[in-house]
Amino acid sequence: MLWYTEYTAQASVTVPHFVRCAECGCQYVYETEYTGTGSGVALYNINQRGTRSRVRDRAESELAEQLADPRHYEPIPCPDCFRYQPYMRGAIAAARYDWLAPVGWFLLALGTIGPLLSIPMLVTSGASIVFWIFFGSGAAVSATGALVLLLRGQLKAGCRPNRGRIAHRERVARERAARLVAYQAYQARRVRRLYTRRRRRRGRRAGPPLTVDWWLPPSAFYGDGFVIGLSDDERVEVPMPSDAEPGDVVEVRPLTPRAEPFRVRLRAMRAHPGEYRLE
Repeated sequence: MLWYTEYTAQASVTVPHFVRCAECGCQYVYETEYTGTGSGVALYNINQRGTRSRVRDRAESELAEQLADPRHYEPIPCPDCFRYQPYMRGAIAAARYDWLAPVGWFLLALGTIGPLLSIPMLVTSGASIVFWIFFGSGAAVSATGALVLLLRGQLKAGCRPNRGRIAHRERVARERAARLVAYQAYQARRVRRLYTRRRRRRGRRAGPPLTVDWWLPPSAFYGDGFVIGLSDDERVEVPMPSDAEPGDVVEVRPLTPRAEPFRVRLRAMRAHPGEYRLE
């Protein structure tokens, strides 16, 4: 009997996407969770630690590939005008009509069976009625498959996701999208919770300095910094160095006497290449 242990691992991260509406100019954000998976087998339970390490590396590598691919995005409409962006049309058309592709190819393949079966009949019996039934039915099925593929192409080319009833787009926008200002307020609330929790635990045990993530639109890395309100009488400024890059960690500057310093890791929101026309 072959003894082995199978290991699996997942690496996931939730990343905000920045969008600036081409129709109304609204800046909004939606979040997408990316997940990488890895698996491996330790035969006879040999080198289990190494197998677990390789599995984790595969999961993280797959996650990194997804994050490096700018084509990974979701079609989320604007929360103000409820319109999709021009570059989202392809993904919407694919989601609506790509299911026709396997149907068309299946019919094309199925249609070849009739003509293939009719060849021996033609050799042995000539062009009999049975021959024409097999040949004609196969040709008809293949023609139907070709028409399905042609229809799919025409439907995708003519897809206009912003036409029709607005109710569906409005529901998706309200569930998934947030205006940039609202998303920054959400980040500030998250930082306030972490900051307050750290202050309550102060003195119990020493630990590393508080470091929080803050997601910014790509163009914000060329700005002058921003202010985070921690409470009614606690505010800090996050400076933006002239050479700031995603992943940099900066020390905040307390703007009020009660505010305590901590660190902020600057993270860049993902943006589709089509967004840089407006950046």
